[in-house]
Amino acid sequence: MSPLVVRTSSPAGRADVAWVRFDSGREHNHMTAAVIDELSAALGAVTADPAVGTIVIGAMGEDFSAGAEAELIRGTDLAEAERFVDAEYELFALVEGSPAVTVALVDGYCLGNGAELSLACDFRIAGPRLRWGYPEARLGLMSPVSRLVRQVPRGTALRLAFGGAWLDTEGARGAGVAEAVVDDVTDEAQVLEALGSLSRATPAGARWTKQALRDAAAGCFRERELAVASLAEMMAAPRPTDDEATGHDER
Repeated sequence: MSPLVVRTSSPAGRADVAWVRFDSGREHNHMTAAVIDELSAALGAVTADPAVGTIVIGAMGEDFSAGAEAELIRGTDLAEAERFVDAEYELFALVEGSPAVTVALVDGYCLGNGAELSLACDFRIAGPRLRWGYPEARLGLMSPVSRLVRQVPRGTALRLAFGGAWLDTEGARGAGVAEAVVDDVTDEAQVLEALGSLSRATPAGARWTKQALRDAAAGCFRERELAVASLAEMMAAPRPTDDEATGHDER
């Protein structure tokens, strides 16, 4: 079976949605170098599609990902382990820098670099069996904290980073890790309904707004320039339908 399934749908009333689902072939969908490379290639391709307004990343099975397997890493040399770290951080940066709205469908185990991949997304939609956290510090490793401390209160971030806490579905929602909850993250109708309460942005609207957000995070405030540029692009584009212009659909 292929470690990756990529499909694009065109739901009524919104821009195209790219569905990217992965299966590492390991228990609990542990991350491997091969699946990280596959994800990076697939996400690079869908990110380049100007019709895609939303990218949804999920697992084929029950667990989003329990992260990297410590025993597999211990079985490599330092140079190979460093290449693995570089590859995963490049994947996180690719997701975070995507011009489309990105969504992680998290359920089951979502640990370590699985949790970090989910935080690289704009939103997380959780299933009912979520177990979300960072086991790295328990193994003598550094817990990645740069995205975590931007997402949750400092006290919660510390408990998670030091491996003293896990978040279940309601805990993730209460902490601000999950913005929506569904009964089944494999049910695309449920996901699309939840997504409707999170984003209705067009591809251009998402691209310009995410650039403004990145600028603000970097302390670079140029909203006027971006506003004028987005206005110029909108004025040069074909006139939208009434529903597209108002952001309304039949729901």
